[in-house]
Amino acid sequence: MKRRVFAAALAALLLTGCGSRGESGSASSQEAPEEPVVIGTLALELPAGGDADAARAFAGSLPEAMAALGVKIGQVELSFSPSPAATAQALAEGGVDLAFLPAEDFLRAGGGLAILADGEPMAPEQGDADADRAVSPLVPGERAEIVTAGTEYGRRLAARTDPSWEELAHARWGVLGQESRAGYRCLDLWLCDNYEDNGIRDLPEVTVYDDWDALLQAAEAGDIDALPLKPGLRTEELSLLAETEGIVAQVAAVREDAALQSRAFALALEAAVSRLPEGQREALLGAKDFVSLPDGGLNAARRSLAAFG
Repeated sequence: MKRRVFAAALAALLLTGCGSRGESGSASSQEAPEEPVVIGTLALELPAGGDADAARAFAGSLPEAMAALGVKIGQVELSFSPSPAATAQALAEGGVDLAFLPAEDFLRAGGGLAILADGEPMAPEQGDADADRAVSPLVPGERAEIVTAGTEYGRRLAARTDPSWEELAHARWGVLGQESRAGYRCLDLWLCDNYEDNGIRDLPEVTVYDDWDALLQAAEAGDIDALPLKPGLRTEELSLLAETEGIVAQVAAVREDAALQSRAFALALEAAVSRLPEGQREALLGAKDFVSLPDGGLNAARRSLAAFG
C-alpha cells in the first residue's frame, strides 16, 4: 500500500555552525551577540536509568565549559525523566530548558527548538589513500548509499544516471528491517520523494536481511541486484546509484527562549558535549556524536515519522 509522504527537496547540509531560523526544529542563524548570553538557571533533563554520577558530573561541567564560548550559566538544575515522551512534554510546556531526547518524541510533542542532532562522519571517497588519516566532517542524521551489486542487472542499473521506477522495480532488492534508518527508512523516503510516493512496499521483489553482513553477503553471492548501505560499508564490487539525506535520530532541544535558541548557546553546547568521552555521550545523551542542526535538518525525520508513525 502506498504511503503519502510529504515531498521535499534535499536540504543543503551545513557542515559547521547552525542554519538559519527558518522553521521549528532547526537552529538559529543570528550572529553571535557581542555581549555574552546570560542564563541564571538552566533546567536540564536527562533520561532516568543511566549513570547518575556521570550525569551529575556532566551537568556540573556545563557552566565552565560553555563560559569559554560566551555563555554564562549561573547554575544547572538536573532532573531525570522516566520516558522520552515525558521529557518532550516537559520541554514543550516550558518546565525544562534543555533536553536530549529522540527526534520522533520531540517532533510529536511539537514544542521548543532542536539545536543539535546526532551526527556521523561523511564517508571518504573510495580510493582515497588518505581516508584513514583524514578527519571527516560530521553531518546530521543517519543516511544511506543506494548501491547496485555486480549482477548482470545490477551492472545495467548502475549505468543509468536517472533510472525510471520501472527499472528500479525490475531489480531484486535487499534491505534491513523497518526499524533501520540506513537499511530501510532512508531508501523508502528517497523512493517516495523521487518516484511519486512509490516506496519499498511497492517494489515487487524485496528480501529483508537480519544485519549488514548478511545483506552484503547476499549482494556478493548475486542474490540481490540493489540495496541500501550505511556509508563506509561499500566495497569495490558495488556501484553507487544515489545518496540519501540523513534521518536524525537524537536531538538536543531547548524551550522557546531567545537566549537558549541563540547561535552562541548552540555552538557552546556542541563544544561542551564534545568534551565528554564517546561512551558517555552515547550512554547519557543517546548518540556518540552531536553536530549543530542546519535549517531543514529535521525534514527527513519529520517525513519518516509521518510514514512510519
